[in-house]
Amino acid sequence: MSVRRAAPGALTACAALLCAAPADAGAPKRKPVKVLDNYFQPSSITVDRGSTIIWKWTADAAIDVHDVKLRSGPPGARRFHSEPAASGYRFERKLKQAGRYKIVRTLHEEMNMTIRVRR
Repeated sequence: MSVRRAAPGALTACAALLCAAPADAGAPKRKPVKVLDNYFQPSSITVDRGSTIIWKWTADAAIDVHDVKLRSGPPGARRFHSEPAASGYRFERKLKQAGRYKIVRTLHEEMNMTIRVRR
């Protein structure tokens, strides 16, 4: 019976590939967005499909009441609209459809953001 030995660099290459995989591969992605007085921060983001966006009303948002509404989204996207709130509130949605999502604050529609969801 003969024993085959791997080429010297083959094991090192395999080990490097295993180590290069992120520890949270396959874990749900979460992306925070601050709801401030007159804007979202960041105002534009790109995430992977299945990511959860978490809007957090900061202390700065206490000046005014804000909401988060999906103005437009890709076909099949589930519509959403948070309740109007001030500081300390959070609202989250998991985005399952790839495409562009336009988010707006309904009382002042100049306060908006764009989310691009990759496949």
